[in-house]
Amino acid sequence: MDLAPADLVTLYTGIGDVTWADVGNGYFIDPARDVLLRLEEYGAVDLGGHQQARGLVIGSNGGGLSYVAGPGGAVHRTRTASLDEPELDKWPTIYGSFWSCWRNP
Repeated sequence: MDLAPADLVTLYTGIGDVTWADVGNGYFIDPARDVLLRLEEYGAVDLGGHQQARGLVIGSNGGGLSYVAGPGGAVHRTRTASLDEPELDKWPTIYGSFWSCWRNP
């Protein structure tokens, strides 16, 4: 099962982790080692839908919501702080690709 989208691998190769503590409640993209540790301890997150797709928790905001990268590169945000049975929203398309902001600073 391939859980890491190519853009996520590129991000971690070039940047590592990101902390925007002073934007809103804060936005955080976790270091790769934390993402892998969470995967080992809790497994992948069910993204729902008909495909039974699973994803990696890659970060969070300071308000307790998590960001999950799906195998196709889409990023989802949880509606609540719980990952037990998460309700997820796909990253809003009005903001463009989540990953494009990292490729074209």
